[in-house]
Amino acid sequence: MHLKGIKPYGFYPLTGNLTRVGVIDFDNDDPELPINFIDRAIHYEIYAYLEKSKSKGYHVWMFFSNKGVSARKVRIVIKYILEEIKSPDTEIFPKQNVIYENGSFGNFINAPLFGKLVPEGKTLFIRHDATLKPYPNQWEVLESIKRINEDILDSIIDINSLDEEQDADANQNSCITDNKTGFSLPILKWTQKVKTFLSGFLCNLNFLFIVNFNISFFPFN
Repeated sequence: MHLKGIKPYGFYPLTGNLTRVGVIDFDNDDPELPINFIDRAIHYEIYAYLEKSKSKGYHVWMFFSNKGVSARKVRIVIKYILEEIKSPDTEIFPKQNVIYENGSFGNFINAPLFGKLVPEGKTLFIRHDATLKPYPNQWEVLESIKRINEDILDSIIDINSLDEEQDADANQNSCITDNKTGFSLPILKWTQKVKTFLSGFLCNLNFLFIVNFNISFFPFN
């Protein structure tokens, strides 16, 4: 459904206090800031990937180990890099350090590679250089993704004397669905189905599921 462009899917990145992804939403068509962010992340041996968003601007994706890492540490490191590139108010996902068993899932993120927008050059992973060209084979990009271990985050926090408590207020806001997605999912009605779906599919960020599909319908290599 998602890859065919019929219905967009996404996921909620938090499981308790753990996340397997960090996403930075640069809500501006100027690519300078996301490129600067990726270059600075590379300085810290953090791998990051650039996606052209579905509307305007760019998303930067950071993928972490399959078992998940501390969402607070992810947020602290991302905020630090954003401060270094002088863009401290840029939106970060996950937006919370932790979610509790209160019926909330946190904030929603759109998955890349929505088939309807791919022909327009959107929701694709692109090169983080002046060309901003989409990678000719998106499947190879997904297969080559390098995940980040938590000890890298610990090292950055320690070396730069970052205070984990600086992000302690991240959970003062209620955990609500991000309405920026432009569509809604019947999460509360299908709670168990969604949990199963997320745990086995999107929440694990195992995007490599696509290689098991017949991808002939997908209008991009």
